[in-house]
Amino acid sequence: MEHVTLLSGITLAVEHFGERFDGVPLVVLHGGPSWSHHYLNPGLRSVGEQRHVVAPDLRGCGDSSRDLPLGQYQPELAVQDVIDLIGLMGFEQVDLLGFSTGGQWVQLLVERRPELVRRLVLASTTAYVDFDDALKAWPEYRRRRDLPGVMPETGDDLHRTIAWAHNDAPRAIWNLDRLDEYRDFLNGTTFSGDWLAPFEQGLLHSHRPADPEAVLTAFGRPVLILHARQDMGFPLVVAQRLHSKVSNSQLVVLEDCGHQAPFESPAAWSEAILDFLAG
Repeated sequence: MEHVTLLSGITLAVEHFGERFDGVPLVVLHGGPSWSHHYLNPGLRSVGEQRHVVAPDLRGCGDSSRDLPLGQYQPELAVQDVIDLIGLMGFEQVDLLGFSTGGQWVQLLVERRPELVRRLVLASTTAYVDFDDALKAWPEYRRRRDLPGVMPETGDDLHRTIAWAHNDAPRAIWNLDRLDEYRDFLNGTTFSGDWLAPFEQGLLHSHRPADPEAVLTAFGRPVLILHARQDMGFPLVVAQRLHSKVSNSQLVVLEDCGHQAPFESPAAWSEAILDFLAG
């Protein structure tokens, strides 16, 4: 693990997968927030067999700068951290992958600095907010939503963040036979409660550009929308909708897995990414 201190004073913990080389690296923005990048590692290790992958913990997450003033938790500030990291590492251009919340934040990065990005991967994410009705109309989602939790969602922000991750597990993966395995796997992720207070107080700015479709279309370069058919975080319809609106996109749908596809189907997930980046 490398620690990089930015000019702003923020320090980002960065894990590298694969050999460093002179080509275009893949920079990854994890989701959560308040999760470290480690829950993506099964998929990232496979990608790293052929590519140099750069996976930072975003501000307020993992081993990066924590306990910042409340106003320092904003999507656009986390995005600027990544832009600064790219510059400090000497990369003129990168491939960019954003997962879940990170997949929304990479849209902000592309809006701000499109010239930095060669190819863009939007994994298990959304450009929209109006999808609750699609989830509520899904009987299996409703059944899993109503399952009892395994941890009380009380206590400090850190404990509540961990509890939500464990209680949300039946909706995070599709194969419930692996539920205990997934919850054990979560123990390898470093959680924080840093982003919870600004979220609950309604202080966070938008996770996405005002017009994501226009931003991604103007970007003009290849965009991979990588989504699981059984995603209960963001239903497949949001990926299909974005693909229909962004002509420079391609849609790959992974079968038999849910939102946490890098855990459930790391081989298929990484293969789709590598095929896209090589195109």
